[in-house]
Amino acid sequence: MDTELTIAVAQILTGAATPVVAFFLAGELVLQRKVLSRAHEDADRELTLTSLGLLLQYLQSRTTSDSLRQFYEKNTRVWIIWMFQTLTDCQHI
Repeated sequence: MDTELTIAVAQILTGAATPVVAFFLAGELVLQRKVLSRAHEDADRELTLTSLGLLLQYLQSRTTSDSLRQFYEKNTRVWIIWMFQTLTDCQHI
């Protein structure tokens, strides 16, 4: 009789623990998905900024006169400000 009671209690405990573990693992999956999404956004931003830096280096290497260089620098600053505003606006969506 004791073994039947012990087996019944063990089955009840196992049955109760299974949903608890399932909910815990589901929560972990949700957290992991959020972290991966954030990492993906960071990688996109870094790629954009790296590409922008390469473009700026190219443009600055192409300018030889001081007046033309100042014109490029002024316009690229405006473009950089616009790009950062666009990136931060996309982040809030």
